[in-house]
Amino acid sequence: GADLVVLATEWRQFVDLDPAEIGPLVRTRTIVDGRNALDREAWSAAGWKHVGIGR
Repeated sequence: GADLVVLATEWRQFVDLDPAEIGPLVRTRTIVDGRNALDREAWSAAGWKHVGIGR
């Protein structure tokens, strides 16, 4: 499992990921949203630490 997930694109197949579905695939639920493309509230509600940068 990953310690950190970095989103560096606005491609729909990544922006539309279900945070609850991919949560079990990582060791630490932390995502760096380099495009501020994610729904911060949805990711936080699924137990993720969301760090938005860019734009």
